[in-house]
Amino acid sequence: MKIFKSCQTKSLFLLCGILIVTLGYIPYMVLGKGSVFVTTDQLDDEILTYVLTAKHLFNGQTLYPEIMCGLSHKSMMPPAILFTLTYTVFSPFIAFLINQYFISLVAFIGMYLLCKHLLRNMFISFCTAVIFSYLPFFPVYGLSIMGVPLLLYALLKLYEGENRLFYYGIVILYCFCSAFHLTGYIIVGITMLISFIDFMKKNVKKRFLIASLLLLCGYLIQDYYLIIQILGMGSQEASHREEFIIAGMNFWDGFRAVFVNGFSHGISYHKFIVLPAIAVSLYGICRYQKLSKESQKELKLIWGLFSAAILIAVFFAVFHCHAIVSLRNRIGGVIKYFQIDRFYWFYPIIWYLMLACICSFIWKQIHLKYIAGTVCMLLLAIAGIFVLWNSNFKKNFRQMIDSATSNQITWADFYSENLFHEVAHYIETQSGMQQNEYRVGNLGIHPAVSIMNGFYTIDGYSNNYSLNYKHEFREIIAYELSQNEYNKIYFDNWGSRCYIFASDYNGSAILGKEEHFVFNDFLIQTEKIKELGCHYIISAGEILNPELTGLTLCNIFERDDSYYRIYLYEVAK
Repeated sequence: MKIFKSCQTKSLFLLCGILIVTLGYIPYMVLGKGSVFVTTDQLDDEILTYVLTAKHLFNGQTLYPEIMCGLSHKSMMPPAILFTLTYTVFSPFIAFLINQYFISLVAFIGMYLLCKHLLRNMFISFCTAVIFSYLPFFPVYGLSIMGVPLLLYALLKLYEGENRLFYYGIVILYCFCSAFHLTGYIIVGITMLISFIDFMKKNVKKRFLIASLLLLCGYLIQDYYLIIQILGMGSQEASHREEFIIAGMNFWDGFRAVFVNGFSHGISYHKFIVLPAIAVSLYGICRYQKLSKESQKELKLIWGLFSAAILIAVFFAVFHCHAIVSLRNRIGGVIKYFQIDRFYWFYPIIWYLMLACICSFIWKQIHLKYIAGTVCMLLLAIAGIFVLWNSNFKKNFRQMIDSATSNQITWADFYSENLFHEVAHYIETQSGMQQNEYRVGNLGIHPAVSIMNGFYTIDGYSNNYSLNYKHEFREIIAYELSQNEYNKIYFDNWGSRCYIFASDYNGSAILGKEEHFVFNDFLIQTEKIKELGCHYIISAGEILNPELTGLTLCNIFERDDSYYRIYLYEVAK
């Protein structure tokens, strides 16, 4: 009977968690394409790796003509290759939302199972897992961050000797829903190191070793091109990454940036956990011998996690300090551009697992359970409020309640499909050309917007494209770069955003129609544009005296439901 009740309780917590995660997606269901998402590194570039891979998945095409006059599929590998399947079946918006929901579910289930396995406290595990699942993650990176707890749970089970296909299935799922260059190389490295240590001790955990080899083989299969490039093998042309010049930073600035704030692609909002972690650690040092074995185990886990958080911040600070960056720039190659410091991608898992351990430890140490419960609930409530206030749910809930005052760019705003359909229809009517018969350049608007609306572009975002193409493209914008030092450094020293930059603003921009933006003395090399097959410039602002740069204003497009005002310029023939 007790076993039956225990199973019922476990199932109840899981079902409640899944329900809470699902409720968080009600605003998305109501808003549809009026939903709010982070645009940078998602809607403005990474989503194209899925859309274009899905489009060419079964036609055998290895050169994607839609972007940058034809970009190799090797440069457009999705971070979570299995997610590509959803883009082959559904529209980009539905596929994106399905993937995000799936990640949220995996995040909750994984953190719940991991915490419960380590701490034996279902309620604390449940609360921590719910909070963790509401962190504002980036769906385009798949399970790289949010799937780690589930992977750790499976690896722990296999290491302890359990032999269920379910755990191997989790390992394979994580592998093909994550990226080797983001978190995969770290996980493979750690699991292989553990297996090697066990081998030296003559205590090989066969099931764990099999899981480690499954991860390694899976990444070798899906990231074959990337791995041979990292190893300096293959006969491909020089990448634009060869010209990367990395800027260093002060050691303490780097340490503080990561340890206090985390990082932008996996924000953990963990500041409030630091002080409780220090307090519990000091208390444990003073009373260690008087603690129960279970409490000692939890305390060691807290110490280990806290030490890992510090070491990760130290490693990041060292890797980015001026002396090391200067050395990396001199050595060049993979030493310069491969981000081996991405251990900080594990910060969300480290800090929220630590929070669960702290609460569990406090619960055992305070004998008056109503006081222990109050302290634990206070910590969990602070965490929940902090995360919820900064979550994607809050942004979309506000958008659903009052979109007029939310001031958020929605999916519909960003891509403005109806407006770009009018532009494409106008060009077809005037010239008789289909979208695949001409190319466009984009000014004041991300090329991804045009590509998602069916246009073929000369510009785009890629973290690995031809160095020759970068040099060719630079000729187009040479004058504009010379007039803006920020843009010159941004393009020459990095260049992954191969955009038509204008000296009137710094970096890439999303220029809405409310800004009434005007480009003064804008000058680009139209002869070079024509060599690349570009017929039109799609601009989010007006170009004064366009004839001086060889452009002719064709038409102005604007709709009440569109975010942009589009000025269509034809390149002189």
